[in-house]
Amino acid sequence: MKKTKILLLSAGSLLGKGVIDSLASRRNHIEFFGLNTNADAPQLYQCDQVQLVANLADEHFESNFLDIVEQYQPDIILPGRDDDIVFLATFSEKHSQHCHRIPAGSSNIAKIIRDKFLTYEWATEKQLPFVESFFYQGKESQSGLKNFVSKCGYPVIAKPREGFGSNGIYVAMSDEHIAALTSIEQLMFQKLLMPSKELPELIKKCKIAIPLYYQIADEQQYAAQTLIKPNGEIIEPFVSVSKMVLGRCESLRRLENTAISTMAKLYALALAKEGWRGPVNIQCKQDEQGNWLAHELNLRFSGGTSSRLLLGFDEIGNLVESFYPNVNLENLSRNVSDELVVRYLGDHLMPATSQKTLQTKKYWKNT
Repeated sequence: MKKTKILLLSAGSLLGKGVIDSLASRRNHIEFFGLNTNADAPQLYQCDQVQLVANLADEHFESNFLDIVEQYQPDIILPGRDDDIVFLATFSEKHSQHCHRIPAGSSNIAKIIRDKFLTYEWATEKQLPFVESFFYQGKESQSGLKNFVSKCGYPVIAKPREGFGSNGIYVAMSDEHIAALTSIEQLMFQKLLMPSKELPELIKKCKIAIPLYYQIADEQQYAAQTLIKPNGEIIEPFVSVSKMVLGRCESLRRLENTAISTMAKLYALALAKEGWRGPVNIQCKQDEQGNWLAHELNLRFSGGTSSRLLLGFDEIGNLVESFYPNVNLENLSRNVSDELVVRYLGDHLMPATSQKTLQTKKYWKNT
């Protein structure tokens, strides 16, 4: 039986690992071709073949990628990072002969959602619930930032407009913190919803000295995952609550929450009207009044993809079933009781010979 060929960008990312893990039990029907910028992620060597590529920003990336697509002829092309989503949506529009391989939609809306402040402005324009946000643009917006902080109150969170994986995020607890953060470019500020009870104690410790090991686990990371089908239909969102440690999901439980589910559908419908097709991930929290507000949107699978599969939501199976009905891939979605998925650290042997081959020849094939 002919295998389905999947080309996976940024295969060495956490999201890439989730995709590979989610399809592990169905690998007899799958052939993976992974692209990555470096050779040091263990899941790369779970692919059938891997090629090292330049960063997306490289001027030759698109032409090289086009060569790979035309030579390999993948059935499905999937992103592994947020930047890949914008690239693939744009690539699909420029090279329409390959658009059937890419389950995506309008590059315009992809660019908006890639930018966290444009996402806020878009959501506000569409009258969708989103946490109040402010983008600092230099000294000319100093008074605006001061008014924003005065209105929201502390704590305030600061994040890069195009960040990912909780990198480069700060929590401001005072005017002094805000003043220091204004020296960092491309930061947007948001009211920190549902702050951890551990935050004041950590701030107190940091005033004494910096702890050798410190972190604040977010045990209330609420999210909804859904899919916009090619015809614009929305599948029923999967709502979950996760424990996040250092930006990574360490446990996940399914949640019956009508308010979050309804909000997710409203967002997905708005995105569908803007021409998006494919996965949608919405992260949200409650404000002091109990209202659910989105604070981040992603047009992709996420680090919780393989966890959701164990809880009965097969988002990759749903995507293949909706976009590629002729592909022979079982959809593993099923009803699961209220259970908890917990992640443990695992050991992964890095095959030295394979890694050296990939580093030196920029290509590796599993023989």
